[in-house]
Order: sequence, then C-alpha cells, then structure tokens
Amino acid sequence: MPQKKGKNNSSEFWEEQKRKTLIESTGASVRLSGSKITNEEVAKIFDSEKNQKLYQCPECGFHYTDKEWAEKCEVWCREHKSCNIEITAHAEENKKE
Repeated sequence: MPQKKGKNNSSEFWEEQKRKTLIESTGASVRLSGSKITNEEVAKIFDSEKNQKLYQCPECGFHYTDKEWAEKCEVWCREHKSCNIEITAHAEENKKE
C-alpha cells in the first residue's frame, strides 16, 4: 500500500509552488516594464533575499536594498499605474553584475 504524504511534504510542495508562481509573476511584471530579465535571474534575486534584506514594491515587484526606494516605487506605481525609470534604476533587477 502506498504511503500517504505527510503534512511536512505537502507544505514543502505548496511553498515551492508559491515560490515558483511568485518568481514567474514578478519576472513577467518586470519584463512588461521593459527590462530584459529572465525568470532564472528573478529566482537568483529571490534566493539572495535569504542573505540580504531586500524590500519589494508590492505594485510592480521590483526589489530594492533601500527601503526608501521601495517606498518611492510603490507610491509612484500606485499613483501613475506605471514605473518610473529613475526609481527602477535602483532596483536589483536593473543592476548589472
């Protein structure tokens, strides 16, 4: 008889699904803003959050090392329903390694 998956395996599965969905939706949002970024690059940014505190704009999904830039981005996005190139230039997605 097959073993039932435990609660732990199920919660791990759903956490990974949530992570993948967030990466894909953020990548799509960033690409719509004109940035040439892949889902893999977004995943690297997400994974770097474990080592470095990043702040995310809840409107467009860009990530910032400074809370002030994330807040400015959020205000602009809500008010104008678009991104501001001068603000998003400070986003981790737009920094070249």
